[in-house]
Amino acid sequence: MQLLSLLATLGAALGVAAQDDVFRAPRTGAPEGFDGIIPCTFFVEFPTSVVDPAAEVKNHFTKYPTAKYALRTSFSSELISFASFELKGQCDEDIVASIGGAIHYQAVTVRAPPVPVKDVNPLKSGAPFVHKQDQIHDLTGVNKARNELGLTGKGVKVAVIDSGIYYLHPALGGGIGPNFKVVKGHDFVGNSFNGTAESIQESDDPLDNCSDVSHGTHVTGIIAGDARDIKDPKWAPKVPFSGVAPDARIYGYRVFGCQGLTGGDIITKAIYMAAKDGVDIINMSLGGGPAFNDESDSLAVDKVVAAQQIVVLASSGNSGSNGPFATGSPANAKTGISVASFDNGETYPHLGGIIEGSTYPASLSIAEKVHLQDGQTVELVAWNLTAAADPNNISDGCFKPSNDVTGKAAFMRWGAGVCGSVARCTNAYKAGAIACIIAKNKPVDNFGITGYEKIPGMLLPQEAGDHIVRLMQAGKTVNVTATYQVFAYGQSTGGTLSSFSSPGLDLELNLKPEIAGIGGNVLSTISPHSAEHEGSPEPYIDMSGTSMSSPYTAGVVALLIEKRGKIPAASFKAYLMNNAKPAPIYNTSLTHSPSYQGAGLVDAFGAATAQTIVTPPGLALNDTVNIKNQYTIKITNNYKVDVTYALQAKTAATSTQYLSGDDFPEDQSGTLLTNDQHATVTFLSNTCSEEDTTGTKTVLVRAGASVDVDIQFTPSALAPAGNLPVYGGYISITNSIDESALSVPYVGMIGSWAEKPFWSRNSTSLLKQWLRTLVKGAQTATTGLYADTSFAPLVANDAVNATDGSFVLAIPTYTSRQASVVVQYVGGDNAMVASGFSSNIAYIKLYDAVSGDDQGPAYWQTFQRTSYQKAQGLPANLLYLWTGRAYDFDSKSKLPSLRSQALPAGNFVMRFMGLKNFGDITKPADWDVLETVPFTLVY
Repeated sequence: MQLLSLLATLGAALGVAAQDDVFRAPRTGAPEGFDGIIPCTFFVEFPTSVVDPAAEVKNHFTKYPTAKYALRTSFSSELISFASFELKGQCDEDIVASIGGAIHYQAVTVRAPPVPVKDVNPLKSGAPFVHKQDQIHDLTGVNKARNELGLTGKGVKVAVIDSGIYYLHPALGGGIGPNFKVVKGHDFVGNSFNGTAESIQESDDPLDNCSDVSHGTHVTGIIAGDARDIKDPKWAPKVPFSGVAPDARIYGYRVFGCQGLTGGDIITKAIYMAAKDGVDIINMSLGGGPAFNDESDSLAVDKVVAAQQIVVLASSGNSGSNGPFATGSPANAKTGISVASFDNGETYPHLGGIIEGSTYPASLSIAEKVHLQDGQTVELVAWNLTAAADPNNISDGCFKPSNDVTGKAAFMRWGAGVCGSVARCTNAYKAGAIACIIAKNKPVDNFGITGYEKIPGMLLPQEAGDHIVRLMQAGKTVNVTATYQVFAYGQSTGGTLSSFSSPGLDLELNLKPEIAGIGGNVLSTISPHSAEHEGSPEPYIDMSGTSMSSPYTAGVVALLIEKRGKIPAASFKAYLMNNAKPAPIYNTSLTHSPSYQGAGLVDAFGAATAQTIVTPPGLALNDTVNIKNQYTIKITNNYKVDVTYALQAKTAATSTQYLSGDDFPEDQSGTLLTNDQHATVTFLSNTCSEEDTTGTKTVLVRAGASVDVDIQFTPSALAPAGNLPVYGGYISITNSIDESALSVPYVGMIGSWAEKPFWSRNSTSLLKQWLRTLVKGAQTATTGLYADTSFAPLVANDAVNATDGSFVLAIPTYTSRQASVVVQYVGGDNAMVASGFSSNIAYIKLYDAVSGDDQGPAYWQTFQRTSYQKAQGLPANLLYLWTGRAYDFDSKSKLPSLRSQALPAGNFVMRFMGLKNFGDITKPADWDVLETVPFTLVY
């Protein structure tokens, strides 16, 4: 079989070219065998005229008396009719595809439970400061919208699709029903849900007091919690706060059990039920890694937005450490709003050390079996004050003390010197100290010390150490008091992009994320169970993640709806994005890329009061090949007077993930953010004035009217081959009434995204940072087949021993809609057919060479890009083991058959096939094909 016919066969497997007399619904989404699905579990959509889709499925299975299935869920409304189910026993997909009248079907994809980001450095740079209640809302204009406009989100209905809500919390109203903050809800899965159909127990009670994280409760508190006036000491927080829209009405939809995963079908049903319940806003602080926007939950978002103008927001993801192109479903829905995260201006630790009235965050030593008690005060004596005052000293505490620490707390400065915390705290104990207090001498990221079991140990940040040294140098007695109560502490990164926030663009170069909310260190509500699990002294905790920034922005939308009433969802998105505030990269003056922060940090007051709206609110320019000659923005003046608008293009950072000479995508640490390769922006419209010396043009818009402004973007000359830098900036639009500025982000790629090869062929970073950490002597990390752990490239006719096992590297350079690895027998006889295969080509069977886990057939749809290390939404690279087994092409579906079998010994080639960006699966030119030299398979 030639390559052309093979690709046509793969296209038929997706329903592109399949033609026979038996009805087969088209398949969409991920196939059986894909790592991100629930095995043998399917979602089937019917026309909305089918009012009982579960009955439709039941009737269909009567035609197959030996087939068994278990219904997971079903739903029918004027927008959708669907059912999902698991096949029991033999997983015969033909039974699914032949359901009469089905519009399409897809495998049910897994959605991981939402998990907040653990603070990578709780002792990060900051300083004690005077805390102001709800200071978080100063960053976003929420306090101004409350104080000057009286906005609280009153009466606005917000759906929270999440892990459930502990609505008994007094900050969340203390109950559920029409007279409470949480009005109603639904539990789609039950406490014991483990992903199977049999474990689903639906009810109308979304209460969660069993999940360890209490994620949905925290999300709800960010939107509408109010802990400002609680008097009961059991529930009163040490740091009172309120959510963004404390008078909003919450509808809770629980899609996770106490532990474990859920499915896209469950989330899809929750979206449609929320729409049926008449909500105004849907928040989803959940999702996965890079994906295309044709999964059932993403499609549901687009449907409910179009039909009911519901504003749908979803977290962009917490895979910032893995670099660009990391956003996923459902945040990638075309008409939804993908939300990035900015850091709060303060954090809320519940472990600290108080020095002269200033409280600093702390961490306790891991090994200690004796502890400082909450409120206990100890006097500090410097081990060596000269060493403690020297930021370059790295061995304070490693040698004999300069002072007598008997009966005192020994104070030392941390540096990675000749000894660690174990030796230092052991020395302190032997010297008669009652505690071992170590403070950083530099703003390094380590945040834990091991210490010594017989003495309490505490690590403090650099600022605390500097404070202690200053007091000691002044001759003062210095005490430290341990506190295990929540307190506020300043954070220097406040108002800038969170390091964990997943950058875009989406996989088709659309602008995602589109806006940012506060998600780094947000204080909110949790359940009593979660408080106990997390070791929190109160049912409130500081969490970080885009899981927090999305509900924060949802709360802002509630304020806008209260102010503006029910307008199209696209208008709300425009008001949000127009008035957002782009921020610089932390500690620089360079504006961050729109592909990271979207339009910038949300501004509630600006969005609520703006009398101008600009559409579209963002411009995705695609790549150099597909960029249009011009783009048009419409400026609508809702003032009662004519307004002159000044237009100016402002550049932002250029992001380069593919470095010269290396085709594997860099992670956060390797991605370049530079102030170069900017596009030239020209305002073309005849309605604009001549450009002045600052690059500004003006346009007059009459009261109540609109004017179109045409803009041309000319990308920079192509960077070194293969780099594909993503450039961007903001069109600033300043009005003549009050000189307030709106902005429209623009973003594009230099080069051809479609021509980027899918398979990695040249990556020294991949070899050094990944493969050689597993196999020291590996010669190369190029995609291919390798006979042994030397990873030496095959030479024609090399023997590959199936008994010993060989190694396969299938390394993607981006996320593809489809990829596979097949072998083709080139021995010239009928050995494959004689061994039970239907042709000379078969999908290889893979194992994880490290864990030994069965990875099934080498067929992926979607094949998600990988990184050096696993993140919440991105998998790590896998080293595959191949033992000579393969899957035949299923005679009907053309997908891999259900069972693998041993290939015959003989001569083969291995072929790696991946659909390139923007590719058409029916066109051979759109596939990246890498073929090995012929090899001899032996046993």
